[in-house]
Amino acid sequence: MKEKLSIEEIHKLISLMREGFSYLSKLKEKDPVGKHINYFKVPSTLSESIAIHLLRRQQILPALSDMTFEHNNKEADIVAKNGDDIVNIEIKATAESAFQNLGKKDIQADYIIWLHFGAYFKDVEQTQISAYIITKPELYFKEPGKINLSKLKEMVSDVETVDIDISKL
Repeated sequence: MKEKLSIEEIHKLISLMREGFSYLSKLKEKDPVGKHINYFKVPSTLSESIAIHLLRRQQILPALSDMTFEHNNKEADIVAKNGDDIVNIEIKATAESAFQNLGKKDIQADYIIWLHFGAYFKDVEQTQISAYIITKPELYFKEPGKINLSKLKEMVSDVETVDIDISKL
């Protein structure tokens, strides 16, 4: 089971990610061959930890405020429970590429929370990311596959968007 990060650990990991992105950017500029170096993916431990803190603080999905949240359960990335009521939540995260793979488990979840960091790791002045919340993804996605954020916004008519100031987490 992946360990949920504390707020302090989230900020530390973000700082390390920003250092890494800065270093890779310098390598890419330094040598033409550097263009073949890929930036890091957003670690699932980071995105899931941010999501669980946002859920507990009711900054996203406030309708689930009476539920407890379990991190990285076998059924879903986050499982919300209240008695016999169970809500499965899958977490996705992207940086500038904004591409994700939606699997069968994602499509069958009650919610997908897509945290989009954009240029957040490259731009140290940036403090906000966006959370896109898809309710009942099976209504929009029939088959697993790749999707980008702009296509998601076209396909999902009722996608909820919440801007999150990570510096205030």
